[in-house]
Amino acid sequence: GGYCNKIAYGVDYSSIVGGYCNRVDYNVDWSSIVGGCCNRISYTSYLSSILGGHCNSVSCSSCNSSTIGGNCDFIICNSCNSTILGGMTNSVNCAKGSSIIGSCNSIISYCSDYSVISGGIGNSICHSNATGYFNYCGSSIISGGLYNKICYGFTSNIITSLNSTIYEAAGGSIISSYNGYLYYIGSASLIANASSKIYYRSSNSAIIGGENNTIYNSNRSVILGGLNQYLNRSETVLVPDLFISGSVSPNNGINYGQTQNVFVSGFGTFSFIN
Repeated sequence: GGYCNKIAYGVDYSSIVGGYCNRVDYNVDWSSIVGGCCNRISYTSYLSSILGGHCNSVSCSSCNSSTIGGNCDFIICNSCNSTILGGMTNSVNCAKGSSIIGSCNSIISYCSDYSVISGGIGNSICHSNATGYFNYCGSSIISGGLYNKICYGFTSNIITSLNSTIYEAAGGSIISSYNGYLYYIGSASLIANASSKIYYRSSNSAIIGGENNTIYNSNRSVILGGLNQYLNRSETVLVPDLFISGSVSPNNGINYGQTQNVFVSGFGTFSFIN
């Protein structure tokens, strides 16, 4: 069926069903194109399929991969077992077992295996095979948002954020943030804030709320809210102004079951603000 479709000579057990100007090239056995226009499976991409859409391609040894719908989506360069579902101008490049779902101008590339981009515009997961301090690979997620990037990351995620970056991080998270930045960290988080960053070996730390706050070289530390706050000390919680309902009990950090109390360990003071 269809019009102007072509299966190369010598290809076994492949098919084109309907559509216009679709093509299955040499050495692409057991593959199918169903409907759509100007779609192509090529270069030893065995066991692959394209279902509808326009100008989609599975190529360069990307076996057992699929595009479904969409426009100008590409799975290339040994990206086996990968999928692009809908969207437009997306690419999975040298990343096995990865998926892009309903996004635009997004890319998963170079060793970012088993990663996912869901929705959003201009998001990217790249070079997720980190070197040096974090020598791991892939398994990261970007969900929604605009122009976010995970690069040299492992099991990291960015969710509904804008222009945020995770670079060389294991287990980093940026959630509902703007211009967030995690660099050279392990298991750190930015949540609901703007232009804040955690960097340089700051593991198991978080910034929640606030704007333009920074945690540097500090493990197990937290900034809660505030503006232009800077924290460079491990096992510390920084709160610019703290209103307390209940009592404050110095107790070496041990909670004996009391409610509405704040327990203090280490050094420092509380100021009650009326």
